[in-house]
Amino acid sequence: MPVPGNASSVILFGGSFDPITRAHVQMAARARDLVDPSAWLVFIPAKRNPLKRGAPEGGDEDRVRMIRLAIRGLERAGVWTDEIERGGASFMIDTIARARAVLGDRARLRLLIGGDQAADFHRWKDARRIIELAPPIVMPRGAIAGGEDLARALRATGAWSDEEIARWRGWMVEMDEIDASATDVRRLLHAGRVDEAGGLLDDGVLGYIRGHGLYRTA
Repeated sequence: MPVPGNASSVILFGGSFDPITRAHVQMAARARDLVDPSAWLVFIPAKRNPLKRGAPEGGDEDRVRMIRLAIRGLERAGVWTDEIERGGASFMIDTIARARAVLGDRARLRLLIGGDQAADFHRWKDARRIIELAPPIVMPRGAIAGGEDLARALRATGAWSDEEIARWRGWMVEMDEIDASATDVRRLLHAGRVDEAGGLLDDGVLGYIRGHGLYRTA
């Protein structure tokens, strides 16, 4: 794991990052700085999201390289390829357990997710155990713009008690969303609208995509 031995706080941020966008990096860094400016921010590319059909379009090595390009210059940040190296479906409960094994008891763990993921969190494997090991930090995403939106979405699932929903609200970070999803980027690239996609990507990431002909840009 790319953190120093004396790190006291680590924020895990998983996802397909297919490809990683400016929003991924900027919102994660902003959330980290609001919650715990001293924390290390660890990007964890998934091998395969068990809640999505199929594998990421971008290759494992390509996605890792693009993350490294996107976060260059970002202080206290790194990439951990544990889920890719494990193979198979990427269950966050397993990743957190492995992170704890690497870090021991010295570092506090938090899990950074978007509001859309929080609304679907009851479907995650061992969801409540994840919360015990690494309490979430929730960023606004889509219809989940704030604490009341999140509470409403969680209540609709019927999976959480009122006490649990109150805790979730406390984990919501009040900040503006940057609207730039990987799905939008792929759609633009598939359509040949590379310049438009470039506005949502780090320059180094866009150059890598062009140079390697990813997402049908060759």
